[in-house]
Amino acid sequence: MIPWWQTLSSRDRRILTLGGLCLALILPYGLIWLPLNDRVEATARTVERLQGDLGWMEAASAQVRAARGQSGPAPAAQGTQSLLGLVDATARQANLASSLRRVQPEGTGTVRVWMENVAFDDLLRWLDGLGQQYGIQVSGLVVDRQPAAGRVNARLVLEGQGA
Repeated sequence: MIPWWQTLSSRDRRILTLGGLCLALILPYGLIWLPLNDRVEATARTVERLQGDLGWMEAASAQVRAARGQSGPAPAAQGTQSLLGLVDATARQANLASSLRRVQPEGTGTVRVWMENVAFDDLLRWLDGLGQQYGIQVSGLVVDRQPAAGRVNARLVLEGQGA
């Protein structure tokens, strides 16, 4: 390489030296600084977009909380009636007494219920009424379809407000 350099005229050496210096300055800018700068700008745009999403989510969260707070009257208390008695009485009111096979207490505020050959729609209406009127929640549910259309066997675990 040195013999080739020495064969060049002084003018060519100066041009090549200046070109090499320019290249030494431009290459780091083009290979390091520009891609890095583009990446920083893209990240800033992403952060800005995510902050907008966060603002929307916070507003939606406030709306959900407000809607939950105004979702209607609070469930009535069970009063002095036990959860076992309440489940039995409401099942009778909903005309599900013939399907009710067994109601078994399971600790404080929890009962297991077995129903056979019950109309699925009636079962759901009864469970919805228990939740809305008395705050009783279904914590376990197993449903087996029966040969008759719309009929099921169900095993439920119900929990009262104090559970």
